[in-house]
Amino acid sequence: MELKKEASECGKHDPIIVCEEKGKKYTAINPERKFEVRKYHLDGVLVVRQLCCDYVVINDSTEKAYYVELKGQDIKHAVAQVLAGERLCCDSLGGYKSHYRIVPKKSRTLDIKSKEYRNLYDKVGPKRLRCETGRLEDILD
Repeated sequence: MELKKEASECGKHDPIIVCEEKGKKYTAINPERKFEVRKYHLDGVLVVRQLCCDYVVINDSTEKAYYVELKGQDIKHAVAQVLAGERLCCDSLGGYKSHYRIVPKKSRTLDIKSKEYRNLYDKVGPKRLRCETGRLEDILD
């Protein structure tokens, strides 16, 4: 899938990029507006009838892509969704480093200990995979 810069839902140097849905919120802070950023709403907008995460936030300056899933509580399904989002965007973001952000409304300890979550966590580590209940914030670097 091609992600055209002119189709981004945020300005090129926006200081705050927000992804929000049903009480769950992901915020990316662009300190001093120093990075070129983009945001796309994937699930239900650019991607229809396919497994996908809700948003992708892109830092073009450092070539990082943040795949964001705002979820009820099914962490295992959220892992599948962020990975599906990455696969769908790989043509446009092939050289970019992938980061995964999961924001459930509530979560159970068992979900975070699930095989799917642990496998991704073990593969990419704590900086690239984060899961926080209700709200999650990143300062872009």
